[in-house]
Formats: sequence, C-alpha cells, structure tokens
Amino acid sequence: MATYKVARIEEFEELKPKLVKIGPKEVAVYMHKNCFFAYLNECPHQGGPACEGAVWGDLLCELASNKTIAKKYTSTDTYNIICPWHGLEFDLQTGIARGTICSDMKLTLRKINVSVEAGEVNIEVG
Repeated sequence: MATYKVARIEEFEELKPKLVKIGPKEVAVYMHKNCFFAYLNECPHQGGPACEGAVWGDLLCELASNKTIAKKYTSTDTYNIICPWHGLEFDLQTGIARGTICSDMKLTLRKINVSVEAGEVNIEVG
C-alpha cells in the first residue's frame, strides 16, 4: 500500500469532495462532522464518475396511520453521494447503494483507507 497526502484538515469543506489523481485512477475524499471518507471515483453500475455528483441529505418520510406519507424531509445527519450519470445514491459513510439496480444486486463504491496525522489527511492505495 502506498500513502498519498491529500490536504490539511482545514483545507476541507464539509461534504465537498477533494479529488486526488493517482495514476489513471481518481479518489474522492469527503469530510463530514470531522470524519473522513474516501472512495474510488468510479460508479460500480456503469463506471461513471460517481463522486463528481452532488451530496444530499437522505430523503426521509413519516407515515400517517393510514400508511400514506405524512411528511417528507431531508436528513441533516445521513448523506448520500449521487452519481451524476444515473442518479444512484451511495451512503456517504459506507459507500453502499441506497437502492438496487435489480433485486439480486447491491452496489458499493470502492472504499479507500483514510488516516489523519499531524493535521494532514492521507489515503492508502494499493
């Protein structure tokens, strides 16, 4: 595994990815509530640049007693990376797709290890 410096902690903006080119590959590093998450910028669906899409709060619903939607709102705790090619949503913290393409397929972004040392954010790529 090789370690690559990404940036200092203070150079990150909340939920805004920093894209790092490593050879032919690209890795996106996100900060959310002072935690860091990194993924290969490649959607497992059709190879699109998943991490170049928007990051939105997860859509949540409250059901009424008759099982209809009483209220919709956007989470301020749980966020999704939205692939710009087909709108697939991946959980920011796990990289796991929120839905499925077909009933037997669960898609996941390739997670990259992140470490923070002396205020510097690093990724490990093998």
